[in-house]
Amino acid sequence: MRQPDPDTDHQGDGAGHTPESAQIIPFKRRAGSDATKRSSAGGSLQQSVDEEDRLLMRQNIAAAVVLIALLAAGGWLITNLRTSVRVEMCIEAGHANCSPLQPTSR
Repeated sequence: MRQPDPDTDHQGDGAGHTPESAQIIPFKRRAGSDATKRSSAGGSLQQSVDEEDRLLMRQNIAAAVVLIALLAAGGWLITNLRTSVRVEMCIEAGHANCSPLQPTSR
């Protein structure tokens, strides 16, 4: 009885092809393909990514400045509201001298 040869015996493929008859089909890129455009435009792609990064950085800095301004305005508003509430409570209590104290410079 003959031993099956794994290189030449292919059971179940039905085509009877041997590895020696196999051919490799070369694929060529078309001139207008996306890969060709990307490789030729590599510098401009990197440049557009850099520009986008700069834009995002500017937007982040602007958002940080706006956030800091809002926090500062909120702090100022809370301080002034506390002062006015204390003055109102003093007047409602019937006290005569309810003006807020001003710091004196020496």
